[in-house]
Amino acid sequence: MRFTSLRMLDGRAALAATLVSLSFGAAAAACSSGESTTQTNAASSSAVGSGGATAASSSSSSSAESSSSAGGGGASSSSSSVASSSSSSSSSSSAGSGGAGGQGGAGGAAPVCDPDPAGATSHSLHDIWVANSSTPVQYWVPGVYVTAVSKGGCVAGTSCQIFVQQLEQFASLAAGSQQALKIFISAAKAADFTGIAAGDRIDLNAQAWRDTSQGANELLFEVTQAHLGCAKKVGTGTPVPVLVTLDDLSVTSYENTIGPLLVKVNTVTGTPAGASETFGLYKTGSFVDAGADTLTSLSPFFLTTGAFNGLTTGQRTDFASVTGVFGLFSPTAMPTAKYEEIYPRSDADYASHSPSP
Repeated sequence: MRFTSLRMLDGRAALAATLVSLSFGAAAAACSSGESTTQTNAASSSAVGSGGATAASSSSSSSAESSSSAGGGGASSSSSSVASSSSSSSSSSSAGSGGAGGQGGAGGAAPVCDPDPAGATSHSLHDIWVANSSTPVQYWVPGVYVTAVSKGGCVAGTSCQIFVQQLEQFASLAAGSQQALKIFISAAKAADFTGIAAGDRIDLNAQAWRDTSQGANELLFEVTQAHLGCAKKVGTGTPVPVLVTLDDLSVTSYENTIGPLLVKVNTVTGTPAGASETFGLYKTGSFVDAGADTLTSLSPFFLTTGAFNGLTTGQRTDFASVTGVFGLFSPTAMPTAKYEEIYPRSDADYASHSPSP
């Protein structure tokens, strides 16, 4: 059974995929404000993982953009639980390919997060990278940290996405590689994930696999009526970005090694376009007139409002640093096109800036 789901239609406007031209020391953005992507997946089964380890691990994100705030989250000992209910569509059980498989769903029954699922085998996010399943496998992944949530939090009736990583902090980019994944949540299931915010530590029970449909190549969790999942807040933390350079960030590195890791880049320059548009970044003092498909852009689509604040359109700007989740954007109209993005979660993630001399 094949299904199509919108991966983050942010509700502002349909994607116009307009590229802002690079000019006079300004790198360009790759897309306009209404970013969205479409995903088709050939699986509606609740899967039981099996088989030996497979070392292949690559990930891509034809990532749809939506806005999100950094939302630190104060200390809270209370445990909020969100769980998706069983869908009306029937689900068959299929074997996950490769890797040490996850805990299988029981005949379409909704997975359990609170209390912890009885007898479930715990997995890390890196385990899922190593397994690299081509079909949906149900995984119980306790204690991961939320680095970003679209529009600051999921809203009932609107598809959303949540980025998670294994630890609050990693010593290096190598240590943080293959330690993060995205959770896509359909509009029908978004209400089950309200209350989850950046900075939360959560237990997750959901299906993950590598989506290769329509030019995508993304390893991710997905929660829909056909692929059930839940999450439970068990604490809070303060995820710390990994320091990287723009040269570290590429489509290939995202798909094969890094994934949606929280990163920080120092000393970069760009020329803001409209407040709700992305714009390209380059190392300050070393502009190269590269194409949009090789640039890394700063995107506003994970900010609460979906727009930058305090930046002047057309003014070349030096940033002491920018922080955000590393990802890819693929326009719905061009699903095979992939643009590198850094997604700040709040204005503080790009606040240290000044006009370029």
